[in-house]
Amino acid sequence: MTITLRLLGGVRLEDASGPLTGEPAQRHRVALLAVLALAKGHRMPREKVMALLWPESSPDNARRLLNMSIYVLRKALGAQALRSEANEIQLDPAHVSCDALRFRDAVARGEFGVATGLYAGPFLDGFFLDGAEEFERWQEGERARIASAFAAALEQHAERLEQAGSEAEALTCWQRLAAENPANAKATLRLMQSLEGAGDRAGALRAAEIHAEVLRDEYEAEPDPTVAELAARIRDRPARVAGVTAVKSDRAGSQRQRPGRLVWALGGAMVAIVAIAVAALAPRGRALPAPGSVAVLPFTNLDPDGEHPYLGEGLAEELLNDLARLPWLRVAARSSAVQLHEAGASVQSIGRQLNVAAVVRGSIRTSGDSVRIGVRLIDARNGYLTWSEEYDRRLQNVLTVQNDIARAIASALSSELAAQVPDSLFGSSTSNVEAYQLYLKGRHEWDKRTGTGMRAALEAFQEAVALDPSYAAAYAGLSDTWQLLPDHGTVPARVGLARAKTAALRAIALDSTEASAFASLGAVLDDYDHDWAGAEAAYRRAIELNPSYATARQWLGLHLANQGRYEEALAEVERARRLDPLSSIISTAVGAVRYFAGDYSGAIAEYQAVVEQDPGFAVGLALLGRAQLLAGEVEVAVESLRQAVELSHGDPSQRAVYAAALAAAGRQDEARAIADEILATPDGDYVPWCELASAFIYLGDFDRALRLFERGREELDPAFKHINVEPLYDQLRPDPRFQAFLRNAGF
Repeated sequence: MTITLRLLGGVRLEDASGPLTGEPAQRHRVALLAVLALAKGHRMPREKVMALLWPESSPDNARRLLNMSIYVLRKALGAQALRSEANEIQLDPAHVSCDALRFRDAVARGEFGVATGLYAGPFLDGFFLDGAEEFERWQEGERARIASAFAAALEQHAERLEQAGSEAEALTCWQRLAAENPANAKATLRLMQSLEGAGDRAGALRAAEIHAEVLRDEYEAEPDPTVAELAARIRDRPARVAGVTAVKSDRAGSQRQRPGRLVWALGGAMVAIVAIAVAALAPRGRALPAPGSVAVLPFTNLDPDGEHPYLGEGLAEELLNDLARLPWLRVAARSSAVQLHEAGASVQSIGRQLNVAAVVRGSIRTSGDSVRIGVRLIDARNGYLTWSEEYDRRLQNVLTVQNDIARAIASALSSELAAQVPDSLFGSSTSNVEAYQLYLKGRHEWDKRTGTGMRAALEAFQEAVALDPSYAAAYAGLSDTWQLLPDHGTVPARVGLARAKTAALRAIALDSTEASAFASLGAVLDDYDHDWAGAEAAYRRAIELNPSYATARQWLGLHLANQGRYEEALAEVERARRLDPLSSIISTAVGAVRYFAGDYSGAIAEYQAVVEQDPGFAVGLALLGRAQLLAGEVEVAVESLRQAVELSHGDPSQRAVYAAALAAAGRQDEARAIADEILATPDGDYVPWCELASAFIYLGDFDRALRLFERGREELDPAFKHINVEPLYDQLRPDPRFQAFLRNAGF
């Protein structure tokens, strides 16, 4: 029995009957096979394998996990697949065929056509292991080496094809190489020459334009002179009739229609990626007028045994996402609709509180493999039924029914406008019901904004993508979770943000029309790359794809505030609040913009309203304490921050600002004790460097504060993006050293 291990363009383990699932396909076991496949001699010492795959486990536990993995793999793949000799483990490549290994061997033999045929995409695309930094570094190194080898092989294969007179096939290679890296001057030149030779002057000039755009946006550089010169000569030459069939010009243009591939090929600063994605996917034509607004409530689950607890909420969210794609319809955010539904509010009350004209209610009942869905559209002004329908489906197809429901609701709201909606506008995120319910569970936990909620969200999203590896929205959820975990002291910022970036890019590669993926990318560009322009472009693209996506507007508003653009920021977060008026976290964003702008009384009013609505919301209390401290209400601030520390179970960020408040209150010894305790955090654990600097500022130790800011920049502290506008640092702000630091950081 021959086993195939596919590591290029995704990850899959399969035998002759198809993909293997279950225990042998568990992530650490696939990673073990990948490491051995590419190791010298396909063997590796046990200790090194344990350090790569289970670095956070004790030696005994790591050894047990490795032994169990070997046992499971040998049982599933055959005893010949893995051999254990002395202290080494060896993979038999004759028994386990790996595409990455065959690619490498084909390159070494000079069989470039075979090699390029094997390359289906980046190595271990979208794959990661929790808490395994050494494995991540190994993975990134192999990915870069394989991508470089692919580009070289593709170039040599194209040149051989040209020498053999296979011009059309060579053109395909040059086009593929230029699509992988439009900044490559040689690839662009050869593509232009091939296109012109085929009679496609427009395509050749378009290739030159894309090359120039990428260099200008990505590297702030001028186009390669040889490319510019060739483009000028092509423009000046009279058109000629080619002796071969001309290639359509949209083939060159396809370089701009694959933003996911460009993301993986270029890496680094992401302005060009977002710009290309925006240009390629932007809807054409004038936006339609907005005739109405609607809220979608979770569908009531009528199953007596409650077998599918998240299905009703999941179906409602899929419907909400489809309706939100309509440019003329405003759709209320899910979280506020869920809160009102759970509170038992009437349709008219929901309409008033969410400021919508109509409400969608529904029910779902399963019976064996069948499901019946009832949907009603109700006028929120008077409670009258506008439209209703029932749908009978197979359970495994339940998530596709929202397309039919969305079109019917759109027609009920405006038949004229609905008739102009293309069929391609509506589409299901996943066909896997279990994966979708896990996704909904993840979003539900993520919305809590607590450490416990974030850990539960992470587990749910990871299970969702394991069930459906092509589920873009779940990868976006993973990205959002990894991005916020450092804020809750769960993982170091550098680790969390690196994983957030991987997940965000994977989401866009899977679906470049997924608004949440672009919002996730924007957050990572803010926190991880400090690429302010790229982040803004990503947030705006998310809003363009889904104008009703409140979280994207919230994050854009905070981003604008970080740039000192307070009026724009306030307008954006207020738009987010109109979409999701009951969201505590969005209301705190409104308060944060006022706080950064120096409107402390306005910020306090916002935060107090949040805390009254949700007394157990630690983040709201912590932000209230900051505003009270800056407003001079020191003793009140100390108490608010003490409660925040208690509610957050000692979150280090809250403790650091609490120390600052204690110092301001004259309780220097207590403040220093807390600050020193945070400084003594073991290596690898999360330290809120910037917030800790505020404690030392209030203690009068400016030298220590400056060193902590530098550390925060190095360690990608999530609070670093606020450094130019955070009032906690105002005492230090006139210091020339701090001003020089800000300039050096790009502010």
